[in-house]
Amino acid sequence: MFVESITFSEFAQYIVETWSTIQPQDVHWRPQNEVCHVCNIKYDFIGHFENLSHDAKYVLTNITLNNTKWSNKFPFLNAYNAKSPLSQKLNSFFADVPRNIKKSLVRLYDLDYRLFGYDYRWAIA
Repeated sequence: MFVESITFSEFAQYIVETWSTIQPQDVHWRPQNEVCHVCNIKYDFIGHFENLSHDAKYVLTNITLNNTKWSNKFPFLNAYNAKSPLSQKLNSFFADVPRNIKKSLVRLYDLDYRLFGYDYRWAIA
């Protein structure tokens, strides 16, 4: 099977069903609190991907290295700066995901949702 033919629903089901075997190995699907060690590192700032352009500008404007200010230009154009809000895009991704898989994903990533200020109630409603 080619990656292009996998639906988001199939991917979500794969994550839930194989969690115990892939979780320790694959950093891409691990909860971010395990990857970023938020309990062990005192971060000055936590950005969100959906605000990447704004957050990157803030960080680059406020960072100093060797008493030199960095440029506040960030070359990446956030693809999610589209006309529809991110929540609508997420709703469309999750539309075909079975409720039990959504609930399992919420359990797996619950601490991330809470630590980083995301509301997941829409996913299990």
